[in-house]
Order: sequence, then C-alpha cells, then structure tokens
Amino acid sequence: MKTCRPVLALFTLAGLCVTLSASAQQESIQNRLNAAAAGDEVLVPAGVYTGSLSVPDGVALIGDGADTTVLDGGGQGNVVTMGRSSILAGFTVRNGLVGVGNTNECFFTVADCRVTENIQYGILVRGGSALIVSNLISATRQLAGIGCLQSNPYIIDNVLDSNPVGVVVNGRLIPTIVDNVFVRNQTAIRRNAASAITGNNVFDGNTVNMIGGNLDATDRIAPVDIGRLKAYNAK
Repeated sequence: MKTCRPVLALFTLAGLCVTLSASAQQESIQNRLNAAAAGDEVLVPAGVYTGSLSVPDGVALIGDGADTTVLDGGGQGNVVTMGRSSILAGFTVRNGLVGVGNTNECFFTVADCRVTENIQYGILVRGGSALIVSNLISATRQLAGIGCLQSNPYIIDNVLDSNPVGVVVNGRLIPTIVDNVFVRNQTAIRRNAASAITGNNVFDGNTVNMIGGNLDATDRIAPVDIGRLKAYNAK
C-alpha cells in the first residue's frame, strides 16, 4: 500500500497515490483517484470540495476528519460512488441526491463520516454488501438514511438522526443492523417484506421504531444524550 501525506504543495508521482493540499482545491481529486492503484490511499486535507467522485476498486479515499473535510454534491447524483473493496473515511458528505452509493453488487466500506442533508438516501447499498461503521447519518430529506436494496450490508455503531427512515430494507438478502443509535427518525427501521438481523440498538424519540418486524430482545428504548455521542464529536 502506498500512502502520501498532506503537504503544502501539490505533487504528482506516477504510480503513487497523490494528496491534495487545501491550497489546491481547484485541482481534481478524481484525477488522483484515477491514478491510484488497488491498495493505495488518497489523502485529502481539510477543505470543502464540490462535485461528484468515483473511488476505484481497492482504493481508499481518506479525509482529514469529518469536522473539516467536506464533499458537497451540489444537489446532483451520488456525491461519492464506491468501487469494489473501496474505502471512504473521514469526511462530511452532503447535498447529493445520494450521499454514498456503490457500483452494482460490490462490497465497500464507509467509516467515521458524517453523511448529512442528502436528498434521497444518505448511503445506498444496491446489491452486494458493505461495512458501514461509526458514521453519523442525518437529515436525509426524502427516503432513508441507509437504503439496503437487494443487499446485505453490516451496519454497526452508527447514529441515525432525523431521517424519514433510518434504515430501509428491501429484497431477499439479510443485512445486519447492530449497536446503532436511532434518534428522532420518523421510522427507525423499515423492513419491506424483508428480513434483517438486529440487536443491541438504542431507540429514542422516533415516531415509529420498527415497521415490518419486531425489535430484538437486546434492542433498547432509552433516552440518548446526543451531545455525548462520538458521532457528534468527530475530529
């Protein structure tokens, strides 16, 4: 794996991953992603970056932290489209039709991100699978914070806040939804003639906690102090 560290100028090295400086925001992150090989990391320093990105197979796109590194979709399409075995970590992802989506039937990872104020879905897993871990997914406007469409992602240790639906499950595959916090959603989990493995989730202030099934015996309805949650204090 090749990793480039943030620097004060922009360097392009053939065959290596490339890191953008905050002073070079006008340069295309996508060009650097296209130059990366499977196993490489592309590191992005703090800044606000507008437009859509596609992360190639096997490449990790790593931001400087969700507090300071923002990918803004400008209200159109996927903000980030993930390739097979790709990784996204350390960003705020906002203002897309979909915040993070995948090419059909591939596995990808989203970790330590804030996915907020997207139109249809915060994260959409269409076929395949994903590891969705330690994110804040909030304020989706129309459909769901996380959409599982004919897919079986692992949804672990996330906060889902103020979405029409926190997680929606469609299709025959069975996602795993454990150790999450669901707060202030209209519906926390909706299973549309579908199954899901749930457990040890906490529910607070949702209009409905579950449609299409029952909470697991290890799930809890309990007050949540959101100000103390790690997802609201990411660095």
